[in-house]
Amino acid sequence: MKFKDYLISKRNIIILLMCINCFALGVNMLEIKGEFKDEKCPDYIFHNLFCSGRDEYNARLSQQNFWPFVEYFHWSDRSYYCGGGSRDEFKGVFRYFDYSEFIIYSLLMLLVFYLRWESSKKSK
Repeated sequence: MKFKDYLISKRNIIILLMCINCFALGVNMLEIKGEFKDEKCPDYIFHNLFCSGRDEYNARLSQQNFWPFVEYFHWSDRSYYCGGGSRDEFKGVFRYFDYSEFIIYSLLMLLVFYLRWESSKKSK
């Protein structure tokens, strides 16, 4: 079986992984934060479900953050006293996900499929 045919046979999983990859890139590039309010905290405290927005993204330029090895909570002096304890803001599941991660995870996916295809050829 050719590698192209092997990829076609795995198209459902490839489509799923690429949709997740594109979604993560899209929410960061379009700054779709998915803000929600913590019921126990004051009105000015919001958590972000997807990403933290352009201000946080620009702060990344001074740091080396590679998704998923990022801090998902805002660990700064800006702690809030809410409901009997301090709270920090959640900054999103796909925080700092950008083109570099998109390219690397796409190539990694192809590499994994290539290695599996090679191993299946050798076992026959």
